[in-house]
Amino acid sequence: METSILIFACSVFAWIFLHRWSQRTNKGPKTWPLVGAAIEQLMNYNRMHDWLVNYLSESRTVVVPMPFTTYTYIADPANVEHVLKTNFANYPKGEVYHSYMEVLLGDGIFNSDGENWRKQRKTSSFEFASKNLRDFSTVVFREYSLKLSSILSQAAFDHQQLDIQVNTTNQRTFNDGRILRCSWGVNF
Repeated sequence: METSILIFACSVFAWIFLHRWSQRTNKGPKTWPLVGAAIEQLMNYNRMHDWLVNYLSESRTVVVPMPFTTYTYIADPANVEHVLKTNFANYPKGEVYHSYMEVLLGDGIFNSDGENWRKQRKTSSFEFASKNLRDFSTVVFREYSLKLSSILSQAAFDHQQLDIQVNTTNQRTFNDGRILRCSWGVNF
């Protein structure tokens, strides 16, 4: 009995040691058997974005294995184009992702696969052609520039200081408004 426990413990230790040894030249997060990178991710929870950016600065594509799933973060434009355009069929979102995001995204282009995605992409490609998008973005930029100018003029007239960075309501209104207007033609 004691021998089998000792053999089991040595096997587990050897498995963990060999797994970690094989990662010594990896540029991505260090992983552990069964839990993947969950330990490192939890240790960096308060600085999650900085943690990812550190890895993305070393390697433009980072794979983060987790229990039950794997996340892939891509910062290389060529790889993004490969996944989202050139070879899209090989990277399906799947039913699990679709079910999570359906409330927010519905069955739109950002939450569909296969033929449904192809039809929506073809339809939207005309709207997002460079000249159409540039012309419409210019109109939206002018509208929001006038809104910002009005706010700044009123603050100057009232001899009032205005810190736009702190004023998150105005900042979010301008940022979200431009995105919504350019993307879907909706005023925020």
